[in-house]
Amino acid sequence: QAGISRVLFSMGRQGHLPRIFSKVHPKYKTPYVSTIFVAILTAPLVYLLTLKDLSSVVNFGALTAFAIMHIALIYRFTKVEKKSLLALMPAVGFIITAAIWYGLDIYAKELGFAWLALGVVYLAYITRGFKVKTIIPIE
Repeated sequence: QAGISRVLFSMGRQGHLPRIFSKVHPKYKTPYVSTIFVAILTAPLVYLLTLKDLSSVVNFGALTAFAIMHIALIYRFTKVEKKSLLALMPAVGFIITAAIWYGLDIYAKELGFAWLALGVVYLAYITRGFKVKTIIPIE
């Protein structure tokens, strides 16, 4: 939960989610709005899913994020920096991540893809059909 609330906090700060998610508690300096939101959203899952299913869904999300990171690094090293040899390690990382991801149970994949689809729909909404660039440029 802490990791997800930090992602929501960061996305709120960057304007990819409503700014309310970027609110920080005045005393504790923690992203309390996003933390409370994640707690409310995930609390029912504790009662609806088994620990195995819950961990599989979390693993789907983490592995998907790692795969996207590997793809971004491969792109950066081959297209932006023109140093193709540096893309070798992210390519190996992507293959390993994909193999682990492939081994997840079907329930995690179904729920994970549904969640991913919602994310793509939201991205299409905030970019007005992918016409407005919201991605932070590579430095």
